[in-house]
Amino acid sequence: MSDDDRTAGPVGADGAAASDDELARLLGVAVLGVPGVLQTYDARPVVAAVVADAATALRAGIGAGLPVIAPAPLTASSPIAVSRGATGLSVTVKIAVSEQRPAAATCRDVYAVVADAVAALPDGGDLDTISVQISRIG
Repeated sequence: MSDDDRTAGPVGADGAAASDDELARLLGVAVLGVPGVLQTYDARPVVAAVVADAATALRAGIGAGLPVIAPAPLTASSPIAVSRGATGLSVTVKIAVSEQRPAAATCRDVYAVVADAVAALPDGGDLDTISVQISRIG
């Protein structure tokens, strides 16, 4: 993959870094553009996904009268998990890859796209970890 094939970093119209949710959404689009990536999957741990989905259902009115639960940082439209810790930004990506291209090459390109996008943030991104996991081949 050449530098011309990579997506520019997610920056707001005013030059400010996008929110973590916006960054996750933009990274999701960029990851799907990597040759060999067929699909992205929810990168949250299973328990966190179940709790967040239950909270969403409660907020939608199923549990009328129950206390409101804070929204989950990850939405169904942005399966890339982005979180900030004391040591910096962590990004987790789970993907399905094509059998037509070596899985390792696809993972390296996904890693590079994420690293380049975070490095392009105005604050430099303060990157701690990038995790790319293959959940399915073919």
